[in-house]
Amino acid sequence: GDGDGYGGATTQASCSQPAGYVSNSSDCNDSNASDKPGGVETCDSRDNDCDGSVDEQNASGCTTYYYDGDSDGYGSGSVSGRCTCSPSGYYTSVSNTDCYDSNSSAKPGQTAYFSNTRGDTSYDYNCNGFNDKKYSNIGGCDTSGGGCTVVNGFTVTRSCGQTGTLNLPSCTDIIVTCLQIDSTSSATQTCR
Repeated sequence: GDGDGYGGATTQASCSQPAGYVSNSSDCNDSNASDKPGGVETCDSRDNDCDGSVDEQNASGCTTYYYDGDSDGYGSGSVSGRCTCSPSGYYTSVSNTDCYDSNSSAKPGQTAYFSNTRGDTSYDYNCNGFNDKKYSNIGGCDTSGGGCTVVNGFTVTRSCGQTGTLNLPSCTDIIVTCLQIDSTSSATQTCR
């Protein structure tokens, strides 16, 4: 019916080959010449290669989706992607930039800070390759720029997850000096 050399379900018995007929019935869609045994499977919701499956993996026009085990929108860089016509199961992300795919808080661009590891030994929640501390300086008043600037931070350097005395001072510029009034509390160093 579609002239692709593969016959459909319509048959005719004859001593000689009738016009428009072939000697096989292996076409799965005899109204479209591109749907035939050995055809190119394409993302179009049809069985283009007549294998009984529609839009299978690696079909022409497919998109590579990456495994997103924690459903944060970022796929794992350690698991190979699958080229499919639509997202399926955990293969839903078009990005493979997640640095830790077992915690939905760990993802590129994370701005929040955390007091516990993300699930392994790292605090790298924003996937930049570092454990960025919320308070990286010692707390106090900074006069190096000629003024009196507040610097929030611990009284001594703390590693991610360590508890210590946090200083959130107030600083007042008084003519030639900087008056510092400390406000301290116990806190845990958070990181991202």
